[in-house]
Order: sequence, then C-alpha cells, then structure tokens
Amino acid sequence: MIRGMSYSFSDINEKPSVILDIGAAFTKVGFAGESHPRAIIRSSVKCMKSGEIQTLSSSKNEDDLYILLVEFLHQIYYRHLLVNPKDRRVVIVESILSPTIFRESLAKVLFCHYEAISITFLPSHLAALFPLVIATGLVIDIGFSEALCIPVYNGTTILKAWQSYACGANRIHGNLRQLLAEKAKIVSPELNENESQKLFESLISNGEILEDLTVRACFVTSKERSEQIRRDNAKIKPVAPINNYTIGKDTILNIEGEVREKACEVLFEPDIDGNNLALAIVDAVLKSPIDTRKSLASNIILIGGTAMLPGIKKRLLAELKAIANSTKFCTNVGTLEFKIHPLPVKENCMAWLGGSIFAASECPESRSLALTANSPLTDWCDFENNNVLSSLMERYSFVFNAC
Repeated sequence: MIRGMSYSFSDINEKPSVILDIGAAFTKVGFAGESHPRAIIRSSVKCMKSGEIQTLSSSKNEDDLYILLVEFLHQIYYRHLLVNPKDRRVVIVESILSPTIFRESLAKVLFCHYEAISITFLPSHLAALFPLVIATGLVIDIGFSEALCIPVYNGTTILKAWQSYACGANRIHGNLRQLLAEKAKIVSPELNENESQKLFESLISNGEILEDLTVRACFVTSKERSEQIRRDNAKIKPVAPINNYTIGKDTILNIEGEVREKACEVLFEPDIDGNNLALAIVDAVLKSPIDTRKSLASNIILIGGTAMLPGIKKRLLAELKAIANSTKFCTNVGTLEFKIHPLPVKENCMAWLGGSIFAASECPESRSLALTANSPLTDWCDFENNNVLSSLMERYSFVFNAC
C-alpha cells in the first residue's frame, strides 16, 4: 500500500472492500489494502442447465450470463473469501474492452442477488499505475485474447491513441498445438502405438494442458536468434533441451527445444495486416500528442498473464529499438528511449494491486454506485468520469510529489 494512504471509511469498523479482477481466463479476488490476491481462479463455472463448464466470456445471452455470474460469485464469496456479500463494498477492475452486457449483468447480480453495499468500476490500465505511484505511462496489457496498448498522460487516458493487437495466450496455445503435432511424441512402455496417438491427440486438444505446457516449457527467444531461424531454419540447432512433461507414472510427453522456442513467436510475427505487438506499441506512441511521446516511451508498464513469459521484456525492447531505428519510423520515434518499469508484483496481479490501493483510499466513496441510487452505470470513456487517477493525485499530491 502506498505510504501515506490509509483506510478512510466513514465507519472505522467497516470491513474492507472486495476487489474483483475478472479476466478472460483467470479472476483475481481479495480485499482492499492487501498486497496480493487471496485467490486466483479460472473465469469459468459449471452451467446449471447443461452441466458443462462454461467461461464467463463465452456467454452472450443476458439471462444465461446472469445465472453463470450468480454461481461464480457464490464460489468467490463462500469458498474463497468466506465473507458475507451484504457487508462488503465491491471494487471491480475491468478492461476497456469489457462488454456492456457483462458489466451491467455483473452489477445486477451484485445488487439484486447479493445485495452488495456499493460497487465501483475501475479501469485496469489506470489501476496498473497506482502501485508505481506515477501518473504517466504506456500500459501494455497482454492477456488471454488480445494485447492492449493504452497511453495515460498526467492521469488522463489518451483515448484516441489506444491500440489493440489480437494476439495473446490463446494464439500461443494454438501455435503450440500445431508445433506439438509436428514435433512432440508420447513415450510410454505401457501403451501401444494407437493408444499413444489417442492420448497425444487428447492432450493437445486440452486447453488447460496447453496452458500448463506454455508456462512450464515455453519462452521468448532473442530477436537475433529469431531472425536466424527465419533465414535458415534447417541448420539452426535448438538452444533449449528437450522438456519431459510427465503425464502418468511412466508416461512422458517429449517436447523438442525447437517447439519450446517457437511457440511464442506469434506475438512478434506480422498478421495479415502487417501488424505485430511492437508495431502496436509504436502506433500508440505516435498517435499521442508529440509532447507526451518521450514520457510514454520511457514509462512502459507491461502487465497481464502472458507478460510473465521468460524473455518477453528483453525481446520487446529489442523489437522496439529496431523499429525506432528503421527508415520508416526513425524521423518520429528515432530519438525516443523505450524503458519498461520493474513491477512490485507479478505482472498478472498488477491491476488487482492497483484496485486494492484504490479501494483503501477515499476515492471509492465519491465514485461508487450504491444500491439505492437510481442512475445508470457510469462509463469511464465519458470525459467527466475519466479522471480517476487525476483525482487521486490531487488528494494525495504529497505522495506523488515525493516520488
């Protein structure tokens, strides 16, 4: 928690707020003022109608989504947090791409079903700046479905400059599945060839297995190494050894070093429009006002679960430097120096920590939506509501100035 900030609830005995960071793949939950979430769970729940496990993001029907959220929040309150929802305020850390139907259904469930005292929606890109005690930064959120590049200058989001690149953990899993089908194999003394093939096909079609393999075995290689592989793939020897992924007692999945090295290359390979992650970042800087570009480039905040991959920061800086030195961009960004902030927590918990700090300040009191209020949900994109960080800076100016 930022030094100088303390709990400021009207009642000193009021219980700390619940912080929810609901992502496409995982959800972080905990209490205000804490340094890390109490639990990190999958953003999925068993559907009462079909009996199948469904992700929250897959439901497009309002009634079905309401039912899923009721069960999902029941697990959060009574299994992971062990608190009464009627006694707690709620701060929801959300992405700018969160669908309106989702935030409205979530608010309806919290108010009508669980009777929460109040709720506050906090943009995740602004929340990510709170733990660093800075007001300017280029927030890059690499999640499950896409990567978002959102510039924030002096506490205000530069909305016209935000960029989205449709590449995240989901695309890495797809590339890994294809590479495993070509290079990997099952080794087991107990299974015959047909049984091994069936087991292998079931493994590479399982999203949770692919995610585990990505975390345990894959890494982002250097830019020089990537260029060598593209030029002469046949003669390049893998730098990583074979990874033996244990499935059963005597069953092992052998993952070649080439697979481990190539799986994450989709983040930096150009798509059908010629864009990649590094170009999206440069575009976000160039679309920002010219007097803000230097500060944004030197204050990159890399968050999200996919940003935890080994080697991604070094590779991203190398890609950005190469673009800045290219003839196409040298005039506009050649003089900029790109720097990535070291973070106080893991990248996947950075936005949640910002929500925890925000909820421990006085700001939620004036920005929360109470159960008795007869007003629509505010939209952070509205300029009147797009000053969350600015108001926090004014209230705690001595903290920001000291840092």
